[in-house]
Amino acid sequence: MSNELKHIAMAALIAVVSSCTRGDADDGITESSQPQAILFATAEADGSRAVTAGSIGTARLKTVGEGNGFGVFAYYGDGQDFSSSLTPQFMYNQNVYWSGTEWTYSPLKYWPNETLAAGAAEDDKLSFFAYAPYVELPPAGSWGITSVSANSVAGAPRITYVAGTTPATSVDLLWGVDGSGLPHLNLTKPAVSESVDFVFRHALARLDFTVMAADDIPAGATLTVNSVEITPAAFHAQGVLCLNNSIADTPQWESLSGTLAPLSGTLNTAITTSPGVSADVAKPLFGDGDDCFMVIPATGDITIAVNYTITYAGGSTRTVTPEQTEEALTLEAGSRYTLQLMLGVEEASLKATIVPWVETAPVDAEFVRN
Repeated sequence: MSNELKHIAMAALIAVVSSCTRGDADDGITESSQPQAILFATAEADGSRAVTAGSIGTARLKTVGEGNGFGVFAYYGDGQDFSSSLTPQFMYNQNVYWSGTEWTYSPLKYWPNETLAAGAAEDDKLSFFAYAPYVELPPAGSWGITSVSANSVAGAPRITYVAGTTPATSVDLLWGVDGSGLPHLNLTKPAVSESVDFVFRHALARLDFTVMAADDIPAGATLTVNSVEITPAAFHAQGVLCLNNSIADTPQWESLSGTLAPLSGTLNTAITTSPGVSADVAKPLFGDGDDCFMVIPATGDITIAVNYTITYAGGSTRTVTPEQTEEALTLEAGSRYTLQLMLGVEEASLKATIVPWVETAPVDAEFVRN
């Protein structure tokens, strides 16, 4: 499965704090006197907000100012492993954003200050989950991230996502994992300079549509797409993303429901063509090439009905409404699918290509806990 890393460089310097004790020296607990705050920093990165459509890359995530960036949840285990009985009281949808020089957030949090002597019970533990783009609660709008599980709800955080049917309502969704592709669970007070890599991955598949002339269109002709109807069969309208994925590098979607409505957008109206053109001159079907659709991973058919006009070099025209064309797809998270619509004198065809969904060179991300 192609599930390319979306590396958003994120670091957290976790300092030791003198707080949150469970007992006295007889319990085997020792306390450190130097407070150590959880700070966030990054080497290089890019992202977006949930109300901003389009694919999230490293630069967009670093949009300066509060309300941008990503959201973090942290669970305090008090010596116990993470479980479905814990609630995110340590950090709940904490907005971490780029200040222009560093990652920052408020109010500042501190690492629990219990370390244990040999033979004593386990140290305090924290478990971290993250998603992007960050949304304020309750989320606005009826597409993209529409809700986040409440801080009173026990268990891993869950994000409700509604797929948009236009490029303007299609929002990317990322979730954070460690270097093994699993969540950061049961972290104890770290040693100095110890770090934990935090990697963000795409929870969705990306669809792009292009159009080009078939070989039977004569030189100098112009194609004008009058209308197009794209019907995705068996793709879900909404789902819930659990941030505690159990399979490495694989988004854990739950409660999938509804059927995605037909997709539409602002058409790229005119395409000047030449005979025998190759695929590298295909033009965007919608907008300027950045217009795309974000889809919850699934398997199904995509059917396209199109009407277009051929204007020949001499000025005569021909309007064509070919039979519908369809393509069977298995959409995987982290992959980018380009569906190329080939328009000819009499008929149209559809071809899908799959490439890794990578907008920038990979960047190592650190969540530093020293």
